[in-house]
Amino acid sequence: MTEEGAESLRRVHMLVGTGRYGQALAEIDPFVGRHPGLSAGWRLKAFCHLALHQLPDSYEAARQCLRIDPDDTAALNMLGQSLLLGGRADEALRVFNDLVARKPEEGVGHLLAAEALTRLHLSMGVHNPRSLNTIHEALTRAGTLDADRASAHSQAGDMYRELNLLSHAEAAYRRALELEPQHEGALRGLSAVDALRGRLRGAAAHSALLMSLNPRARGAARIMYTGIARTGLRVNRHSVLAAPFALLTGALTTSDDLGPLLLALVVTLSVTAPSVWHVARIVTIPANVRRYMRGFDGFTGWMTGLVLMPASLLLLGLVPDPWGLYGLALLLAAYLWQRHGRNLVWADLLAREAANERSAAR
Repeated sequence: MTEEGAESLRRVHMLVGTGRYGQALAEIDPFVGRHPGLSAGWRLKAFCHLALHQLPDSYEAARQCLRIDPDDTAALNMLGQSLLLGGRADEALRVFNDLVARKPEEGVGHLLAAEALTRLHLSMGVHNPRSLNTIHEALTRAGTLDADRASAHSQAGDMYRELNLLSHAEAAYRRALELEPQHEGALRGLSAVDALRGRLRGAAAHSALLMSLNPRARGAARIMYTGIARTGLRVNRHSVLAAPFALLTGALTTSDDLGPLLLALVVTLSVTAPSVWHVARIVTIPANVRRYMRGFDGFTGWMTGLVLMPASLLLLGLVPDPWGLYGLALLLAAYLWQRHGRNLVWADLLAREAANERSAAR
Protein backbone atom coordinates (compact mmCIF):
# COMPACT_ATOMS: atom_id res chain seq x y z
CA MET A 1 0.00 0.00 0.00
CA THR A 2 1.31 3.44 -0.92
CA GLU A 3 1.86 6.32 1.46
CA GLU A 4 -1.19 7.99 -0.10
CA GLY A 5 -3.27 4.90 0.70
CA ALA A 6 -2.06 4.84 4.29
CA GLU A 7 -2.95 8.53 4.65
CA SER A 8 -6.41 7.83 3.23
CA LEU A 9 -6.95 5.08 5.81
CA ARG A 10 -5.89 7.42 8.60
CA ARG A 11 -8.44 9.99 7.43
CA VAL A 12 -11.15 7.34 7.37
CA HIS A 13 -10.28 6.24 10.92
CA MET A 14 -10.43 9.85 12.06
CA LEU A 15 -13.85 10.36 10.45
CA VAL A 16 -15.18 7.12 11.95
CA GLY A 17 -13.84 8.10 15.37
CA THR A 18 -15.86 11.35 15.24
CA GLY A 19 -19.03 9.65 13.99
CA ARG A 20 -18.94 11.09 10.46
CA TYR A 21 -19.77 7.80 8.77
CA GLY A 22 -21.13 9.26 5.53
CA GLN A 23 -17.92 11.20 4.93
CA ALA A 24 -15.86 8.15 5.90
CA LEU A 25 -17.77 6.06 3.38
CA ALA A 26 -17.13 8.63 0.62
CA GLU A 27 -13.42 8.36 1.46
CA ILE A 28 -13.24 4.57 1.74
CA ASP A 29 -15.04 3.73 -1.52
CA PRO A 30 -12.23 5.05 -3.77
CA PHE A 31 -9.68 3.36 -1.49
CA VAL A 32 -11.40 -0.02 -1.90
CA GLY A 33 -11.49 0.54 -5.65
CA ARG A 34 -7.73 1.09 -5.69
CA HIS A 35 -6.96 -1.73 -3.21
CA PRO A 36 -9.64 -4.43 -3.69
CA GLY A 37 -7.43 -7.10 -2.15
CA LEU A 38 -6.91 -5.27 1.17
CA SER A 39 -9.24 -6.56 3.91
CA ALA A 40 -8.88 -3.41 6.05
CA GLY A 41 -10.70 -1.33 3.46
CA TRP A 42 -13.63 -3.73 3.23
CA ARG A 43 -13.79 -3.98 7.01
CA LEU A 44 -14.07 -0.19 7.34
CA LYS A 45 -16.61 -0.08 4.54
CA ALA A 46 -18.73 -2.71 6.32
CA PHE A 47 -18.51 -0.75 9.57
CA CYS A 48 -19.62 2.52 7.96
CA HIS A 49 -22.56 0.89 6.20
CA LEU A 50 -23.58 -0.79 9.46
CA ALA A 51 -23.40 2.51 11.37
CA LEU A 52 -25.63 4.09 8.69
CA HIS A 53 -28.00 1.12 8.90
CA GLN A 54 -27.32 0.21 5.28
CA LEU A 55 -27.53 -3.48 6.08
CA PRO A 56 -27.28 -5.20 2.66
CA ASP A 57 -24.17 -3.13 1.81
CA SER A 58 -22.64 -3.87 5.21
CA TYR A 59 -23.31 -7.58 4.74
CA GLU A 60 -21.67 -7.65 1.31
CA ALA A 61 -18.63 -5.66 2.44
CA ALA A 62 -18.15 -7.93 5.47
CA ARG A 63 -18.47 -11.01 3.24
CA GLN A 64 -15.83 -9.65 0.88
CA CYS A 65 -13.52 -8.92 3.83
CA LEU A 66 -13.92 -12.51 5.02
CA ARG A 67 -13.18 -13.87 1.55
CA ILE A 68 -9.85 -12.05 1.69
CA ASP A 69 -9.17 -12.84 5.35
CA PRO A 70 -11.35 -15.66 6.76
CA ASP A 71 -9.85 -15.11 10.24
CA ASP A 72 -11.03 -11.49 10.53
CA THR A 73 -13.30 -11.72 13.60
CA ALA A 74 -14.21 -8.01 13.41
CA ALA A 75 -15.70 -8.60 9.96
CA LEU A 76 -17.45 -11.71 11.29
CA ASN A 77 -18.96 -9.56 14.03
CA MET A 78 -20.28 -7.03 11.50
CA LEU A 79 -21.59 -9.79 9.25
CA GLY A 80 -23.62 -11.16 12.15
CA GLN A 81 -24.89 -7.74 13.21
CA SER A 82 -26.04 -6.89 9.68
CA LEU A 83 -27.98 -10.18 9.61
CA LEU A 84 -29.46 -9.60 13.06
CA LEU A 85 -30.58 -6.05 12.34
CA GLY A 86 -31.97 -7.24 9.01
CA GLY A 87 -34.27 -9.69 10.79
CA ARG A 88 -32.29 -12.84 9.96
CA ALA A 89 -31.72 -13.90 13.57
CA ASP A 90 -31.22 -17.61 12.82
CA GLU A 91 -28.36 -16.88 10.39
CA ALA A 92 -26.93 -14.28 12.77
CA LEU A 93 -26.92 -16.83 15.61
CA ARG A 94 -24.79 -19.21 13.53
CA VAL A 95 -22.32 -16.40 12.81
CA PHE A 96 -22.12 -15.36 16.47
CA ASN A 97 -21.69 -18.97 17.60
CA ASP A 98 -18.74 -19.16 15.19
CA LEU A 99 -17.41 -15.93 16.73
CA VAL A 100 -17.71 -17.42 20.24
CA ALA A 101 -15.93 -20.59 19.11
CA ARG A 102 -13.05 -18.54 17.71
CA LYS A 103 -12.76 -16.14 20.66
CA PRO A 104 -14.46 -17.69 23.70
CA GLU A 105 -12.63 -15.32 26.03
CA GLU A 106 -14.32 -12.20 24.60
CA GLY A 107 -17.65 -11.29 26.16
CA VAL A 108 -18.99 -9.49 23.09
CA GLY A 109 -19.49 -12.74 21.19
CA HIS A 110 -21.53 -14.25 24.00
CA LEU A 111 -23.57 -11.04 24.25
CA LEU A 112 -24.35 -11.00 20.53
CA ALA A 113 -25.23 -14.70 20.51
CA ALA A 114 -27.62 -14.06 23.41
CA GLU A 115 -29.20 -11.18 21.49
CA ALA A 116 -29.77 -13.33 18.40
CA LEU A 117 -31.25 -16.11 20.52
CA THR A 118 -33.48 -13.56 22.29
CA ARG A 119 -34.85 -12.45 18.90
CA LEU A 120 -35.54 -16.06 17.95
CA HIS A 121 -37.16 -16.80 21.32
CA LEU A 122 -39.47 -13.77 21.06
CA SER A 123 -40.35 -14.49 17.43
CA MET A 124 -41.59 -17.98 18.36
CA GLY A 125 -44.09 -16.48 20.78
CA VAL A 126 -43.90 -19.41 23.20
CA HIS A 127 -42.39 -19.85 26.63
CA ASN A 128 -39.37 -22.09 26.16
CA PRO A 129 -37.43 -22.57 29.44
CA ARG A 130 -34.59 -24.28 27.58
CA SER A 131 -33.83 -21.30 25.35
CA LEU A 132 -34.30 -18.94 28.31
CA ASN A 133 -31.66 -20.90 30.20
CA THR A 134 -29.30 -20.73 27.22
CA ILE A 135 -29.78 -16.97 26.97
CA HIS A 136 -29.21 -16.57 30.71
CA GLU A 137 -26.01 -18.65 30.53
CA ALA A 138 -24.69 -16.57 27.61
CA LEU A 139 -25.47 -13.30 29.37
CA THR A 140 -23.91 -14.52 32.60
CA ARG A 141 -20.78 -15.52 30.69
CA ALA A 142 -20.65 -12.14 28.93
CA GLY A 143 -21.07 -10.34 32.27
CA THR A 144 -18.24 -12.36 33.79
CA LEU A 145 -15.86 -11.74 30.89
CA ASP A 146 -16.73 -8.04 30.66
CA ALA A 147 -17.32 -7.48 34.37
CA ASP A 148 -16.09 -3.87 34.25
CA ARG A 149 -17.87 -2.77 31.06
CA ALA A 150 -21.09 -0.90 31.88
CA SER A 151 -22.52 -1.19 28.36
CA ALA A 152 -22.33 -5.01 28.49
CA HIS A 153 -24.45 -5.11 31.65
CA SER A 154 -26.87 -2.53 30.24
CA GLN A 155 -27.34 -4.56 27.04
CA ALA A 156 -27.91 -7.68 29.13
CA GLY A 157 -30.55 -5.76 31.09
CA ASP A 158 -32.29 -4.82 27.83
CA MET A 159 -32.51 -8.47 26.81
CA TYR A 160 -33.78 -9.58 30.20
CA ARG A 161 -36.41 -6.82 30.08
CA GLU A 162 -37.58 -7.92 26.62
CA LEU A 163 -37.94 -11.45 28.02
CA ASN A 164 -39.89 -10.05 31.00
CA LEU A 165 -37.24 -11.31 33.45
CA LEU A 166 -37.45 -8.09 35.40
CA SER A 167 -35.42 -9.13 38.47
CA HIS A 168 -32.46 -10.08 36.27
CA ALA A 169 -32.92 -6.91 34.22
CA GLU A 170 -32.89 -4.68 37.29
CA ALA A 171 -29.76 -6.38 38.65
CA ALA A 172 -27.97 -5.89 35.31
CA TYR A 173 -28.93 -2.22 35.07
CA ARG A 174 -27.88 -1.52 38.65
CA ARG A 175 -24.51 -3.18 38.02
CA ALA A 176 -24.04 -0.97 34.95
CA LEU A 177 -24.83 2.12 37.03
CA GLU A 178 -22.36 1.05 39.71
CA LEU A 179 -19.68 1.09 37.02
CA GLU A 180 -20.95 4.21 35.26
CA PRO A 181 -23.51 6.20 37.28
CA GLN A 182 -24.58 8.30 34.29
CA HIS A 183 -24.94 5.50 31.74
CA GLU A 184 -27.92 6.51 29.58
CA GLY A 185 -28.93 3.01 28.52
CA ALA A 186 -28.96 1.70 32.09
CA LEU A 187 -30.93 4.70 33.38
CA ARG A 188 -33.46 4.31 30.58
CA GLY A 189 -33.78 0.58 31.21
CA LEU A 190 -34.09 0.91 34.99
CA SER A 191 -36.79 3.55 34.52
CA ALA A 192 -38.68 1.16 32.23
CA VAL A 193 -38.39 -1.67 34.78
CA ASP A 194 -39.71 0.63 37.51
CA ALA A 195 -42.64 1.57 35.26
CA LEU A 196 -43.42 -2.09 34.53
CA ARG A 197 -43.32 -2.90 38.24
CA GLY A 198 -45.57 0.03 39.15
CA ARG A 199 -42.83 1.92 40.99
CA LEU A 200 -43.95 5.34 39.82
CA ARG A 201 -41.51 7.49 41.79
CA GLY A 202 -38.55 5.35 40.73
CA ALA A 203 -39.53 5.52 37.05
CA ALA A 204 -40.02 9.29 37.25
CA ALA A 205 -36.78 9.88 39.15
CA HIS A 206 -34.62 7.81 36.77
CA SER A 207 -36.25 9.36 33.68
CA ALA A 208 -35.76 12.86 35.12
CA LEU A 209 -32.08 12.12 35.78
CA LEU A 210 -31.68 10.78 32.26
CA MET A 211 -33.20 13.92 30.76
CA SER A 212 -31.08 16.15 32.97
CA LEU A 213 -28.01 14.44 31.48
CA ASN A 214 -29.41 14.51 27.96
CA PRO A 215 -32.56 16.57 27.31
CA ARG A 216 -33.10 14.66 24.08
CA ALA A 217 -32.49 11.20 25.52
CA ARG A 218 -34.35 8.67 23.41
CA GLY A 219 -37.51 7.36 25.03
CA ALA A 220 -37.00 9.01 28.44
CA ALA A 221 -40.20 11.08 28.36
CA ARG A 222 -42.19 8.15 26.99
CA ILE A 223 -41.01 5.83 29.77
CA MET A 224 -41.75 8.49 32.37
CA TYR A 225 -45.27 8.99 31.07
CA THR A 226 -45.83 5.23 30.65
CA GLY A 227 -45.24 4.76 34.37
CA ILE A 228 -47.68 7.57 35.19
CA ALA A 229 -50.24 6.31 32.66
CA ARG A 230 -50.12 2.78 34.12
CA THR A 231 -51.02 4.21 37.51
CA GLY A 232 -53.81 6.21 35.86
CA LEU A 233 -55.23 2.99 34.41
CA ARG A 234 -55.34 1.56 37.93
CA VAL A 235 -57.43 4.56 38.98
CA ASN A 236 -59.88 3.79 36.18
CA ARG A 237 -60.00 0.09 36.93
CA HIS A 238 -60.65 0.56 40.63
CA SER A 239 -63.22 3.27 39.96
CA VAL A 240 -65.18 1.05 37.57
CA LEU A 241 -65.15 -1.82 40.09
CA ALA A 242 -66.22 0.52 42.91
CA ALA A 243 -69.06 2.26 41.01
CA PRO A 244 -71.73 -0.47 41.58
CA PHE A 245 -71.00 -0.53 45.32
CA ALA A 246 -71.13 3.26 45.51
CA LEU A 247 -74.47 3.17 43.63
CA LEU A 248 -75.91 0.73 46.17
CA THR A 249 -74.68 2.68 49.18
CA GLY A 250 -76.15 5.84 47.65
CA ALA A 251 -79.58 4.29 48.13
CA LEU A 252 -78.85 3.88 51.87
CA THR A 253 -78.27 7.60 52.35
CA THR A 254 -81.99 8.27 51.96
CA SER A 255 -82.57 6.48 55.27
CA ASP A 256 -83.11 8.44 58.52
CA ASP A 257 -81.47 5.72 60.61
CA LEU A 258 -77.88 6.12 61.73
CA GLY A 259 -76.91 2.51 61.01
CA PRO A 260 -77.49 2.58 57.23
CA LEU A 261 -75.84 5.99 57.00
CA LEU A 262 -72.71 4.73 58.78
CA LEU A 263 -72.68 1.65 56.56
CA ALA A 264 -72.93 3.83 53.47
CA LEU A 265 -70.04 5.98 54.72
CA VAL A 266 -67.77 3.02 55.54
CA VAL A 267 -68.48 1.16 52.29
CA THR A 268 -68.09 4.25 50.10
CA LEU A 269 -64.80 5.27 51.70
CA SER A 270 -63.51 1.70 51.48
CA VAL A 271 -64.27 1.23 47.79
CA THR A 272 -62.99 4.72 46.93
CA ALA A 273 -59.71 4.36 48.86
CA PRO A 274 -57.77 2.43 46.14
CA SER A 275 -58.56 5.11 43.53
CA VAL A 276 -57.58 7.88 45.95
CA TRP A 277 -54.33 6.05 46.73
CA HIS A 278 -53.29 5.80 43.08
CA VAL A 279 -54.25 9.42 42.37
CA ALA A 280 -52.11 10.44 45.35
CA ARG A 281 -49.18 8.48 43.94
CA ILE A 282 -49.37 10.52 40.74
CA VAL A 283 -49.89 13.85 42.49
CA THR A 284 -46.90 13.28 44.77
CA ILE A 285 -44.34 12.53 42.05
CA PRO A 286 -41.35 14.93 42.17
CA ALA A 287 -42.30 18.52 41.42
CA ASN A 288 -39.78 18.81 38.57
CA VAL A 289 -41.38 15.82 36.86
CA ARG A 290 -44.87 17.32 37.22
CA ARG A 291 -43.65 20.61 35.78
CA TYR A 292 -42.06 18.82 32.85
CA MET A 293 -45.15 16.70 32.12
CA ARG A 294 -47.45 19.74 32.29
CA GLY A 295 -45.59 21.01 29.24
CA PHE A 296 -47.28 18.32 27.13
CA ASP A 297 -50.65 19.04 25.51
CA GLY A 298 -53.49 17.41 27.41
CA PHE A 299 -51.61 16.41 30.56
CA THR A 300 -53.44 18.87 32.82
CA GLY A 301 -56.81 17.75 31.44
CA TRP A 302 -55.85 14.11 31.91
CA MET A 303 -54.86 14.76 35.51
CA THR A 304 -58.11 16.66 36.15
CA GLY A 305 -60.11 13.70 34.84
CA LEU A 306 -58.20 11.33 37.12
CA VAL A 307 -58.83 13.46 40.22
CA LEU A 308 -62.55 13.61 39.38
CA MET A 309 -62.87 9.80 39.29
CA PRO A 310 -62.75 9.23 43.10
CA ALA A 311 -64.67 12.50 43.62
CA SER A 312 -67.45 11.02 41.45
CA LEU A 313 -67.53 7.87 43.59
CA LEU A 314 -67.88 9.93 46.76
CA LEU A 315 -70.73 11.91 45.21
CA LEU A 316 -72.40 8.72 44.05
CA GLY A 317 -72.09 6.94 47.40
CA LEU A 318 -72.59 9.72 49.96
CA VAL A 319 -75.07 12.20 48.49
CA PRO A 320 -78.75 11.17 48.73
CA ASP A 321 -80.56 10.26 45.54
CA PRO A 322 -81.45 11.67 43.09
CA TRP A 323 -78.55 14.16 43.38
CA GLY A 324 -76.09 11.36 44.03
CA LEU A 325 -76.87 9.89 40.63
CA TYR A 326 -75.10 12.85 39.08
CA GLY A 327 -71.98 11.04 40.27
CA LEU A 328 -72.47 8.56 37.41
CA ALA A 329 -72.56 11.39 34.88
CA LEU A 330 -69.48 12.96 36.44
CA LEU A 331 -67.70 9.59 36.41
CA LEU A 332 -68.34 9.18 32.69
CA ALA A 333 -67.37 12.80 31.93
CA ALA A 334 -64.14 12.41 33.94
CA TYR A 335 -63.25 9.25 32.03
CA LEU A 336 -63.87 10.84 28.62
CA TRP A 337 -61.95 13.95 29.68
CA GLN A 338 -58.88 12.01 30.72
CA ARG A 339 -59.09 9.76 27.65
CA HIS A 340 -58.99 12.84 25.43
CA GLY A 341 -56.11 14.28 27.45
CA ARG A 342 -54.19 11.00 27.27
CA ASN A 343 -54.48 10.95 23.47
CA LEU A 344 -53.20 14.53 23.28
CA VAL A 345 -50.23 13.71 25.53
CA TRP A 346 -49.21 10.70 23.43
CA ALA A 347 -49.51 12.63 20.18
CA ASP A 348 -47.42 15.52 21.53
CA LEU A 349 -44.87 13.16 23.07
CA LEU A 350 -44.38 11.16 19.86
CA ALA A 351 -44.14 14.36 17.80
CA ARG A 352 -41.38 15.69 20.07
CA GLU A 353 -39.50 12.39 19.94
CA ALA A 354 -39.66 12.41 16.14
CA ALA A 355 -38.41 16.01 16.06
CA ASN A 356 -35.51 15.10 18.39
CA GLU A 357 -34.55 12.14 16.18
CA ARG A 358 -34.59 14.33 13.07
CA SER A 359 -32.46 16.92 14.84
CA ALA A 360 -29.98 14.27 16.02
CA ALA A 361 -29.70 12.87 12.49
CA ARG A 362 -28.63 16.21 11.04
